[in-house]
Amino acid sequence: VDIASGADHLVILEKNGKVYTIGCGEQGQLGRASLRTLTGESRRGTKTLLTPGMIIKKAKSFIANAIWASTYCTFLREEKTGDVYGFGLNNYHQITTKKSKNEFEHFPLLTKLKNVKDIAGGSHHTVIMTNDKKIYSIGRKDYGRLGLGSLKDDVTELTEIVELRDKGIVSISCGAENS
Repeated sequence: VDIASGADHLVILEKNGKVYTIGCGEQGQLGRASLRTLTGESRRGTKTLLTPGMIIKKAKSFIANAIWASTYCTFLREEKTGDVYGFGLNNYHQITTKKSKNEFEHFPLLTKLKNVKDIAGGSHHTVIMTNDKKIYSIGRKDYGRLGLGSLKDDVTELTEIVELRDKGIVSISCGAENS
């Protein structure tokens, strides 16, 4: 029922709520493979990456009702709870969670995102639209990609783009370094 595309990966949502990924996974954006597998160094080589594989959460009854892909990240929303999970490159907090010791997360992590209508992202930033039409951004500050004006530091917490409040925004989109 839906396909989302990142820079070099695809996310596929089936009618039954199962989510599959395929493609390059070096930044963890496939959400289903170990670091060794992601680099193609496993015994199976790249076969695991180039064959659609299902994202499995702890509960096998996990049913998604939405998917999004940014350049190197993937997001999915659980149907019953509305919880949003993210995985992939997180060197600038793009998946809206704290950075771990690695610069990416290769398995789904629960985010703090709530009431999400749409997610878009570039290489190092993410933009969120909520159901009440508020727009938020997080990530690398360079080139004004966050829509927050001149910033001294990168943004590590989801921040509302106040200038867009009450502007009637209905859709969001990002390129690699712009929104």
